[in-house]
Amino acid sequence: KSAIKKALVVGEGGQYKTVAEAVEAAVPGSTIYIKPGVYREKLVIKKPGLKLVGENPANTIIYGYEADFGNIDGNLLVEVNLLENSANTTPGNSDTSKPAIAVPGASFSAENITFYNKGAEWNATWKSAERRSIALALKGVTEGYIKNCMFFGQQDTMYLRSGRIYFENCYIEGEVDFICGGATVLFDNCQIYSVVYKNGEYI
Repeated sequence: KSAIKKALVVGEGGQYKTVAEAVEAAVPGSTIYIKPGVYREKLVIKKPGLKLVGENPANTIIYGYEADFGNIDGNLLVEVNLLENSANTTPGNSDTSKPAIAVPGASFSAENITFYNKGAEWNATWKSAERRSIALALKGVTEGYIKNCMFFGQQDTMYLRSGRIYFENCYIEGEVDFICGGATVLFDNCQIYSVVYKNGEYI
């Protein structure tokens, strides 16, 4: 409770209207408490040790239509990128002349939140071929703890590229390669649901 009282608060009655504003104001290691609501925004988090805490995944939702072009790094609803500032972190690009080193304390946590990327559904409405809809992407994260969260996407719902990540009591939904990346991940008491796809469902 004391941690919540000291947190940056987003939503009605809080200091910030959007999660992005709170992330911008936060210092590394901060807790951001997100009050019930649907937050239609795309997030890029580059500060280590942040913890996002909602009230309940049924009423605290980060929601967007991020499937704008045919590249996995361009369709990220929430991207946590904790590579050091000297490394090129532009989506879709890499700088091979510099090592991709994580910043000190490169952790991330989330609790009681739904991450819903409707991008592929949006594109289908407009007859687009892009199917990637990443709800959460982790890059340069050395350790993470995700609890009581729900993730909805389509292709590549979870893009977990680094670190040791522990998921507890979570729900993850997608269709093609929807849990991917090079991280070491433990799913404890989680539900993983494959949406029907014409060529089969894939984790």
